[in-house]
Order: sequence, then structure tokens, then C-alpha cells
Amino acid sequence: MTILHLIRSYGKPIQGGAEINIDNLVGFIYQSQKIKSIVLSDNGIWFFDKHSKRLEKDENFSKKKFVFKLISRKFKTPKIIHVHSNGYIIFIGYLISLVIGAKLLVKITRIADDSLISRNRFFSKNIRLTIKRILLKLICLSNFVNLHCLTQSAKHEVSNFTKNIVIFPNLTKSRAKKIIIKKEKTILITSRMIRRKNIDLTLDQIINQNIHQEYKVIIIGDGPELKRLKIKYKEFRNIIFKGLITSKNISYYYQKCEFFINLSSSEGMSNALIEAMVNGCKSIVTDIPENRDTASDYAIYHKKKDNLKRMLKLASKLSTEKISNFASKKYTPNILNSILIKELYDID
Repeated sequence: MTILHLIRSYGKPIQGGAEINIDNLVGFIYQSQKIKSIVLSDNGIWFFDKHSKRLEKDENFSKKKFVFKLISRKFKTPKIIHVHSNGYIIFIGYLISLVIGAKLLVKITRIADDSLISRNRFFSKNIRLTIKRILLKLICLSNFVNLHCLTQSAKHEVSNFTKNIVIFPNLTKSRAKKIIIKKEKTILITSRMIRRKNIDLTLDQIINQNIHQEYKVIIIGDGPELKRLKIKYKEFRNIIFKGLITSKNISYYYQKCEFFINLSSSEGMSNALIEAMVNGCKSIVTDIPENRDTASDYAIYHKKKDNLKRMLKLASKLSTEKISNFASKKYTPNILNSILIKELYDID
């Protein structure tokens, strides 16, 4: 059995959360079920290599050549097509699945902010956009299409849309065998620098409540807001912008920092949060259903009028070891998630 994964962004020079999710998922699929994966993206074709245990790019295949061979049955037919991006990639997955008779699985990464599932403004003055939205909805309602949700709360929202739903969380790599001793009064913020992530809201509270005088704040990530944020907070020496760093190097900060803060207005399942928890960070996150599903009783939940300084005191009482044990059982490769993989891909 082979699974074809469709994702627009895979193969970029620097990996984002979606690309890291793919790497973790295809590695675990092979580890637990000996099922190989193929990834088709805007940047090329990748095949999972059982010797290197990772995806390897095939320079001999163009996207058009690969799709032609797939449709003309000159290539081993995947049983499942797993779509990890929105928009036209869903259309491509649907058309291929119709031609080759494969099941289609569409990942729902977020259900808020005018997303495919919870869109408030379905009809638009732009006729092409309205038609696109209608077609996407019809695809997701097809009998042979399942929607892949990350949390129970997402399933609850999507259940008003379709009953063809499976749940499987994002995965992260296992933690180090022994958690590095945390450096006290260090706060880590890792995020793409966009408005929805509310970096301003977080840092303004840190400054207005004089938290920055007592705590060191490390901010990791890139994006359109980074330059503006660096200028706005440049005078505060305990607020340090690291910019974009590799996933390998970011692990050091997850292991070392005592606290993790993410006050994003919406999430599907925060990769940063599960990575922080696996490494024992005491987390303060927005009080939304997706975060509560992800962290359960092992995080502190922030509402708009909450005092961040008081919440840091509450978070300080959390156990690093208990947080890490909880998250490692839920969000790293293990026997329980092997069972869930079978449910996700309907494997006998």
C-alpha cells in the first residue's frame, strides 16, 4: 500500500510547521505500518526511502510527468490520497482520486478565521471565488472523502458539515531521554510573525506588567510582522528576537526555557505548543477549545482580561516532568498512535 500526500509548500529551503508535520507523519507511517509515502508539491516529487528512513526528491520526475503516469496507470496506484493544503490542491486530489479510484483524505488544519469549514461569508461578489467555495464544499461532502481533524473540538465543529471524520493529532519527535534543567524565568515565544498570532498583545502585557524586568523573553520566528516588531520593542534588552532558526536548533530553546507563551487568536493544533510540552515547558496559551484539547490540565489558559503576571505564577506550579510525560504519550510515535494511524488510513 502507498499513500500519496499533496501539499503545496513541501521542499522549501526552510521548513515550516506543515513540512515538519509531513516528515514526522510519513516516517511514523513507515515505522508503524511499513507503508511508503509519496509527496507531491509545487516544488517536486519526493519518495520515502526505506534505507534512509526519509523522503528523497526524485529529480527525474516533473509534476506533470508523475500525474500523467499515475492517471495512465503506468505507476503503482496509491490507495489513499492525503491532502494537507487548502485551495486548488484539494481539486487536484479529488480529480486524481476519481480517476484512479483512491480514497481521499482532506486535512482540516484550522476551523476558525473564515476557513473552509466555518466560513461566515460563503458567497462573494467574485463569482469565480463563490464557485470555488461551492465546489470545495461539494468535494468535502462526497461519500469517498474523509476529513482529517486534529482535535475533538474540531470534530465537533466539522460534524455539522459532514459525518465522514477521522481524528489524528500532529506528531513531534520524541524528547531527549532526559530533559535539560530549565533556566528559571525564561519565556519562549515561537511563532510565524503574523497578526493572528498576537505577538503585540503578548509583548505589550509583558512590558506593561513589568514582566520583562524580571524575565528574559526569547522570540523565534519569521514573517511579515518581524521587522515592525523588532523596531517597536528594540529598546527592551530582555526581549530578544532570534528570527528564523532551523528546527534542529530550536530544540535547544524548547529544552532550556521554563515557560512557553502562545496567545494566538486561533489554532488547529499548535506544533509549537506540542513541541514545548514534550520538552516540559510550562505553557500559557489562549483559552480556545483547540488548545484545551491539546494541553488538557497541563497548561494555563489565558482570556483577554487575564493578568499575565499572575498566570506566570500559576504556571510556575506546573510539573515539567508531568507535562512532558503527558505530551510524549499523546504526540510522539508510540503504540497508541500506531492504532490511531490504522483508523486514520482505514488499515485492516
